Amino acid sequence: MQDHDLLAELLELAQASGLELRRMPGEAADAERGGSLVRLKGSEVLFLNEFATPDAQIDAVAAALKGRPGLDDRFLPPQVRQRIEDSRL
Repeated sequence: MQDHDLLAELLELAQASGLELRRMPGEAADAERGGSLVRLKGSEVLFLNEFATPDAQIDAVAAALKGRPGLDDRFLPPQVRQRIEDSRL
């Protein structure tokens, strides 16, 4: 699975799990940081850095998904599940 396909799968899963997704302009200096998960007014929002590499964005989304309820019972392509399981919070 290519990075853009993996990122698309993870983003779809994030939205389905109740995360709100927003793109942030960021800075090129922050390209290694793919994004941040924050709680705003009771909602969980995942901000993705537009300057980040696809791999960094994948890491950010996978980390935000790790441990979320319902993922164990849902079919996920093996690469998607592995990326989530391997992610660091």
